[in-house]
Amino acid sequence: MLHGKQVVCLSSINWEFNWQGHQEVMAAFAAAGNTVLFVENTGVRTPTWRDLPRIWRRIQDWRKGTQGIRQVRERLYVCSPIALPFPYSRIAQRVNRWLLIGTIRRWMALLGFGRPILWTFLPTRLVLEAIDQLDPELVVYYCIADFEQLAPAKKVRRTERLLLRRADVVLAQGEVLAQRCRAHHPHPVSIFPFGVSVERFTEGRARAIPEELRRIASPRVGYVGALQRHVDGRLLNALAARHPEWNFVVVGPKVEEFQQELTGANIIQLGAKPHTDLPAYIAGFDVCLIPYALNEYTQTVYPTKLNEYLILGKPVVSTPLPEVLAFNERYGPLVSIGRTTEEFEERIVEALQGTGDGRRERGIDAARQQDWAVRIVAMSRMMEARLVESERLRVLQWSVLLRRSSRQA
Repeated sequence: MLHGKQVVCLSSINWEFNWQGHQEVMAAFAAAGNTVLFVENTGVRTPTWRDLPRIWRRIQDWRKGTQGIRQVRERLYVCSPIALPFPYSRIAQRVNRWLLIGTIRRWMALLGFGRPILWTFLPTRLVLEAIDQLDPELVVYYCIADFEQLAPAKKVRRTERLLLRRADVVLAQGEVLAQRCRAHHPHPVSIFPFGVSVERFTEGRARAIPEELRRIASPRVGYVGALQRHVDGRLLNALAARHPEWNFVVVGPKVEEFQQELTGANIIQLGAKPHTDLPAYIAGFDVCLIPYALNEYTQTVYPTKLNEYLILGKPVVSTPLPEVLAFNERYGPLVSIGRTTEEFEERIVEALQGTGDGRRERGIDAARQQDWAVRIVAMSRMMEARLVESERLRVLQWSVLLRRSSRQA
């Protein structure tokens, strides 16, 4: 693992949102002896009135720290930035250079940062500005979503292509995203789907099922994750209406974009839970669901919860997401696929009945191969190799680089 480095991470989610790869990777780098500044989501689209609660929460988070920065773990700091929420405006970019990047630079100077590693999950103009202003020794872009489906497509496409040309290391969550990145990045693009903390979830398996879950009668059909726009609420409502004897349990926050009302009396929303508690909740499910709608955005989504379900030996039923189908191709038919409401219902019935075909054990074995600990070490080695190569090129091509920087100046 990298050690003794300074990392500035521009995240596409907030630190206290559902625990995902963003927090997992940065927490691992901090634990390995690197100082990490986790900059919370600065957005990929212009906000609407629906975002007012989110903006208010950002202001509250900013007030928790000093100029928006607070320490959450040893060597790990979180920045809740106050910035103009217009990610493709040149005027907003200039203001944010002073509001956000200026604060980051002052904080880096106080902590004795040298040239940092800039790790970004976002492909926005603000990221390009951060590259110019922070002068990182390495730029890493982890492409985890098709942001063209979440924001103005032409503007995202333009800034992402500029980022791909300037990044030193590019990682992608799936093959579709990797192919798109390879068209504009001069170096190899490696695929790293989100994994699972095998150690944490294996230890959590022995914990008692939470009392609020035990009070819900079986069979419990569970979903872990945020209720976001890509969750198929109509599918959940239809299943709940068809089977009032099943209890559908949702563990995760509901975000503003999720406009569908879950109407079934047997759909129980338990809200967000600490990530350390998730194994105990999943252990109490009889069947686990990935009820995502099929659209342009979910064509590239790799559900974080897939490996979390499997490592705990749970049967999984999913809609036919391309990344889930690809997972089945690699490891065998471990995830049951429901292409229609009726087929989804049949797969749940089969999972509740159990087949005793060894699928549970094969699912655990497949999930063990997705261990975050292994993946993050592999990412770190790629970064170290690129750092060595960059240093070698600087020594050999110093005159070319000096002329280029002079022209830019």
